[in-house]
Amino acid sequence: RPDQDRQRHAAAAMAAALVHAHGHRDHTMRRSLLLVFWLCVAAAAADLCHNGVIETNVDRDTRKFVACCRSGCGQSRTQCADSPDVCQVRNRGDHTTRAGCCPSAILDNEEAKECADGQEPPCIILASALATPQSEQVSELQVGKPCVSKAINEKVRAADSKVEMCTSKCNATLSRAQCLGCKCRACPFCVPPPAPPASPPPWAVVQRERLALCSGVVAEDGIACCTLGCGQSRKQCEETDDVCHGTRRGDLTTQANCCPSTIRKAGVVCTKKKGGVAPCVLPGDPEPSGALDPP
Repeated sequence: RPDQDRQRHAAAAMAAALVHAHGHRDHTMRRSLLLVFWLCVAAAAADLCHNGVIETNVDRDTRKFVACCRSGCGQSRTQCADSPDVCQVRNRGDHTTRAGCCPSAILDNEEAKECADGQEPPCIILASALATPQSEQVSELQVGKPCVSKAINEKVRAADSKVEMCTSKCNATLSRAQCLGCKCRACPFCVPPPAPPASPPPWAVVQRERLALCSGVVAEDGIACCTLGCGQSRKQCEETDDVCHGTRRGDLTTQANCCPSTIRKAGVVCTKKKGGVAPCVLPGDPEPSGALDPP
């Protein structure tokens, strides 16, 4: 344990020294080395949970302490989490399991001790000791996919990053030049906007598909679909007296199959599923709308 502590402290000290040495020459290198430093600190704090497991699924930015549970907790093998198999007391011995494996029980214990060298779990650790400062997280650099620099200046192009990034030097007002380089390629103002939605099909195509739903004859209004062969006058699918106002036996059937106003009133919609069997009403607008231009 003392040897491990010395190694961690030496690594942290080395990272800090490198940061100081490179701080004025390469901003990206400085931030990367600072990240190494804080990761060393976090690793040292995590090692305080010796032979245990640190609490999972916790927002360390809003918590003062984090629980360190015994290892191997939970029948569900969900280590150090508030799961029913470790936090609910049902049988003899469950109190012991809860005390050593349930994070909320460990944190609620007024006699809980802070984790330190030689302190076996369960114990508690300062959450701030485990969290890497947000200002030094890798996410701030927005490292992305491999990148080929398109910078105009040859020296800038040669010194550019090999992956897409968004460093603190990137500026939206200079995006025209900076977005050619890889160090700013991942910034929001350099990411191209999504492609516009596909244009709707031409009005003629829409109408052709719409009229194809009618297996009979379409009325002049473009809505009613009548049965074929309607009307003694042979005027197909029109408001004529022989189909819309007949008084003889069978005229009601003719009216239902052949009179546009009666068909529209019935409101049975033509569909592909039903094969567009007439009489029915064609869906959609028979006239071009604002989004669809006529041919």
